[in-house]
Amino acid sequence: ASYQRWWEARGLWGQLVYDTRSFTRQVLSYIDDEGEKGHDSQRRLVYLSIAFTHALRHRLRDSAPWQDVERFVEPVYHTSMQQAQNLPDYLLRLLGKELGYCRQQRLTSDLMLQNMDERINSMTVVLSACERIHSTPLPFAWTLLVHRTTYLYCFMLPFGLVSSLGWVTPLICGVIAYTFFGLDALSEELEEPFGLAANQLPLTALSRNIEINLLEALGETELPPNIMAKNGYLQ
Repeated sequence: ASYQRWWEARGLWGQLVYDTRSFTRQVLSYIDDEGEKGHDSQRRLVYLSIAFTHALRHRLRDSAPWQDVERFVEPVYHTSMQQAQNLPDYLLRLLGKELGYCRQQRLTSDLMLQNMDERINSMTVVLSACERIHSTPLPFAWTLLVHRTTYLYCFMLPFGLVSSLGWVTPLICGVIAYTFFGLDALSEELEEPFGLAANQLPLTALSRNIEINLLEALGETELPPNIMAKNGYLQ
């Protein structure tokens, strides 16, 4: 069950990578950038996509998002952004609002607008699914049962093996106990896939990769560095 939660969470962030890249490609391809209005709208839409990615990561880790998010959102929205109860959802609404502005200014066709809106809808699905995983832990009774069963099994195992294994019983039981206790600890860590532990998802690195990809697509040359692994682990 814990691994299933971890794998679903990884799939959702893979979907987010796809959605943000596709949305950026559509924005740069379908919005008329010959005038200043179109170019500014392209930049705002791509920046809001990056802001959403960082905001989602911070929401899932219960950390303060402002340092990573504010620089990608126009100052006029900073006050309302800090008052938002659900910052990623607020940023998705800003994306929709900006698409509405593009339609009013006739910067894109209704068909292309619909395609871009579908990508925003997909990001909403990712947000909702990640929130579901984050806010719904495994039932305590299930976790307690797994812990107690593991300890009881490892405690009783030597009595069942000593008659046939003799003096090697402690060695065999030690290996088996190490495996079971390790799996128990790992399942507890994977239950919350969005944290900062070594075996949890590297959301910081994934967010930075999305940021770099989108800024590069926008034509910017001053890109942030990639997140490098420390002691073999990414955060």
